[in-house]
Amino acid sequence: MFEGPEERLTATENAQPAILAHSAAVFAIVGTTVDGAAVAAAGHSLGEYSAYIAAGALAPTDAAALSGAAAS
Repeated sequence: MFEGPEERLTATENAQPAILAHSAAVFAIVGTTVDGAAVAAAGHSLGEYSAYIAAGALAPTDAAALSGAAAS
C-alpha cells in the first residue's frame, strides 16, 4: 500500500481518497467513543465529503467515488 514511486503515492487522485478515508475513520472512532451525536458538521473542499459522511447525508463509498472523480 505504501510502496511505490513517491510521485504516484502523492498524486492527487491517490492522495485525496486516502485523506477522505482517514477523516471518515477518525469520525467513526470518535463517534463510538463520545456520548451523543454530532449536532453540526462542516468542511471545506475535500472536507465537505467528510462532513457529509459525518452528517449521514452521503455514504462513504459514494464520497470515495466523488473524491476520486474530483481529483482527476
